Amino acid sequence: MARYIMKRILLMVPIIIGVSIIIFTVMSFTPGDPTVLMLGEGASDEAVAELRGQLGLDDPLPLQYINYIKKALSGDLGRSYRNNQPVIKEVALRFPNTLRLTIVGTVLSILIGVPIGIISAVKQYSWIDTGSTMIALIFTAMPSFWLGLILILFFSLRLDLLPATGTGSWLHYVLPSITLAAASMAMLIRMTRSTMLEVIRQDYIRTARAKGASEQRIVLRHALRNAMLPIVTVIGLNFGRQLGGAIVIETVFNIAGIGLLMINGINALDTPMVMAAVMLAAIMASLVNLLVDVLYTFIDPRIKTEFAKH
Repeated sequence: MARYIMKRILLMVPIIIGVSIIIFTVMSFTPGDPTVLMLGEGASDEAVAELRGQLGLDDPLPLQYINYIKKALSGDLGRSYRNNQPVIKEVALRFPNTLRLTIVGTVLSILIGVPIGIISAVKQYSWIDTGSTMIALIFTAMPSFWLGLILILFFSLRLDLLPATGTGSWLHYVLPSITLAAASMAMLIRMTRSTMLEVIRQDYIRTARAKGASEQRIVLRHALRNAMLPIVTVIGLNFGRQLGGAIVIETVFNIAGIGLLMINGINALDTPMVMAAVMLAAIMASLVNLLVDVLYTFIDPRIKTEFAKH
């Protein structure tokens, strides 16, 4: 198991490098000059040229990337072009808000999506199954920003029950978490339902019923455990997607997280800030996928045997 985990961690390295190359190249070819944004439209050509030299923006693009990677490996992620603050300080300040929002959204989608999916499968073709399927399709098709605005309009402006923006207390995370969890919840409902329907038609389920096992035991002990692998996979993918999808949610609810930091960095052509935010999101998504693979061994012992061979 330890060798497999180390191998997966090493495989993360080329993925992270590939992501960094793509983001660095895209930011470099984005129209505009960050030095003009920093100095203002009225800055002289001499001042702009001097600042470009200080930032190394006149160097060839491959050399700029190599210099950035060298500094990043030493722990120096650079300084923000927008406010001249250390990037690592800004990211460390904002990341807990994004992580908190993503965790709450993921847990909420699991607590709602998985039970509804199980009930839909057990009560196939009932009004519960039909209603949950319709709700899942609606939330899948509904844009997150539109749902967020509707929730703000209803619960904040009309009913005055919950705050619309900010991160002052746990109440500030209620509406953003619901908005973030909606699409993931819909996906979990559909995945859990389809997987459970496939499992409960297996011969060993019929055998368990023939032996007189209770329906609750059959569903929770036998069917759900064997249906968990694809469900856990979807949960892991949803976490990574929500970590990136928090950009829209943080913008709508004005949450000071990595997503909003990334948007502001893109608008200001702040390459160091965007690089740090995207790289952190990529690393977190890769670690979650690794955690999902490890969880497989606790769900299905046969996978643990396969891991032992590596």
